[in-house]
Amino acid sequence: MIHSRLIVVALVIAIAQVSALAQKITRETIVSEGRKRAYYLYVPKSVTPSSPVPMIVLLHGSNHVGLSLAEKWNKLAEQEGVIVVAPDSIDSSVWSVPNDGPAFLHELVEFIKGKYPVNPPETPCEG
Repeated sequence: MIHSRLIVVALVIAIAQVSALAQKITRETIVSEGRKRAYYLYVPKSVTPSSPVPMIVLLHGSNHVGLSLAEKWNKLAEQEGVIVVAPDSIDSSVWSVPNDGPAFLHELVEFIKGKYPVNPPETPCEG
């Protein structure tokens, strides 16, 4: 009887930990133009392969990193079902063209779209 209760408690704890990980901001990397680039990613637990969602790319200010913005947006992203991507610039003191974009930002967006179901951008109406 006690053994069964311990197993149930262990399972509840394990499920809670998996659920917490699904809502965690992760630091990930991609290689863009031969450089390893870091970004922070938050994917709401409601995201499934069959339900495309919006994605927001957040660019940090001078002397910050992407995590500083991802932490501020993750709760709203969870509520609204939005993927948040917050890349680091090469030099945290400034964003620099062409080093930090637009090629890097385009590659990052396409990479995320390859991993998660992201809504396609809306095309403007002609009229």
